[in-house]
Amino acid sequence: MTLLPIAVWERTPYWVPELQRELEPLGGRVAGCRTEGDVACRVTEGARQLVIALPNGGQLPLRLLSQWVASGLRVHVVLSVTGESLRWF
Repeated sequence: MTLLPIAVWERTPYWVPELQRELEPLGGRVAGCRTEGDVACRVTEGARQLVIALPNGGQLPLRLLSQWVASGLRVHVVLSVTGESLRWF
């Protein structure tokens, strides 16, 4: 069984290869994204989950995130250690 792709939005590859190594043997697919446009394409292709690896000083496109979440996309934001103060409990 092949699962719907998980989109991973990050500037430099870290999470994509890690998730591929863990999930592809189980039938999971991981699609890397570098831009907002890449994310939109993956959502159009059927991705139902998005992992955002927020770089230091990075900003989230809140309007787009709101639209994606409203369309049913599950969004996960990964913060670096220096972004710890932004974590919601």
